Amino acid sequence: KRKIVAFVGPTGVGKTTTIAKLAANHAIRMRNTVGLITLDNCRIAAIEHLKAYARVIGIPMEVAASKRGLKTSVKKFRNRHLVLIDTPGISQKNENQINELRDMLEGISPTQTHLLMSATTNDSNLMDIWEKFRVIPITSLIFTKLDETTTFGSIVNQFYRSKIPISYFTNGQELPE
Repeated sequence: KRKIVAFVGPTGVGKTTTIAKLAANHAIRMRNTVGLITLDNCRIAAIEHLKAYARVIGIPMEVAASKRGLKTSVKKFRNRHLVLIDTPGISQKNENQINELRDMLEGISPTQTHLLMSATTNDSNLMDIWEKFRVIPITSLIFTKLDETTTFGSIVNQFYRSKIPISYFTNGQELPE
C-alpha cells in the first residue's frame, strides 16, 4: 500500500536531510519505489538541494507551489510505494504559515505526518513548537541532531507531554552508502 509522508517543523531542523536519508534507505536498501515532492520554494537553493539528493539516489522529484500543484504531484506518484513531502521550515511563531501548510496537506491527506524537532532545542521551545504545530494532524515525532547535544531530557519530556510516538532519531548529515 502506498504511503504519503509529510515532514513538518521549524527552520533548520534537518527536514530535507532526514527525507534524503529515508528516501535512500527505502529506495536502495528496501528496494521500494520512492518519489519526492518539495513545497520548500522559500529557502535559497532548497529545490536544488533536494534535486541533488534525488539524482544521487536515482528517484524522481516534483516541485509543488500550491495546493493544486501538490495534488497533481501526488497523482503523478500514484504508482510509487512511498511519497515523501518536504515542507518549508516555519517558525512556530508564524501561525498563519502553519495554518496554510495544514490546509495544503489536508488536500492530500498524508498517511503520516512527522514533526521534526532538533534535540538541541531547549524544553520550553520544544513545547512551544509542539503546541503551535499540532493544528496539523501529527502522527509522530522525529528528533534530529542527536550528535549535537549532550542532554536528552527534553526529548523524554516532549514524548511524555505530547503522547505522540517517536519514529526516528537522526544524527549527522551523511546519507547512507
